[in-house]
Amino acid sequence: MKHLYYVRHGQSRANVERVYAGLLDTPLTDLGVKQAEAAARQAKHLGIGHIISSPLSRAHETAKIIARAIDYPAEEIELSGLLVERNFGSAAGRSWDDTIDLDSLSDAETMNAVAKRARQAYEYIRTLPYDTILVVGHGTFWQKFYMTIYPGTAVTGADEPKNAEMVQLL
Repeated sequence: MKHLYYVRHGQSRANVERVYAGLLDTPLTDLGVKQAEAAARQAKHLGIGHIISSPLSRAHETAKIIARAIDYPAEEIELSGLLVERNFGSAAGRSWDDTIDLDSLSDAETMNAVAKRARQAYEYIRTLPYDTILVVGHGTFWQKFYMTIYPGTAVTGADEPKNAEMVQLL
């Protein structure tokens, strides 16, 4: 693999409602579709050989929009459960609250567990026989995925890509 790109899904209903989505399947908004179309225009000139996406609909729909624009068969988009968003447990569906320590919730996935999934995902992606790969995923997952690729860096929610933002990782 020579090039690796990451796109966070387009704006979803949960983004607009400012609630923790996690594993909740929340659809793209009309703006989210437009954002994905803008990412697709960027992707046209990248020579993407493979698309791998979270199976959650907001990411998968973003991936399909990009695939259509680059003449990549939508049925060949690889879906991977390793790329899903953090499981927020009982916080899912609740309003964003910076005072909640999500790691302290007994039913929420810890950031260490997200980091482990991110490492597994990256190790798997590195085995794929494509020069240019596009990953379509989620914001919190991106933090740990980025830190897997660039060990020793620290990123937070403030560093996450915006909705449907294309980021070149390699």
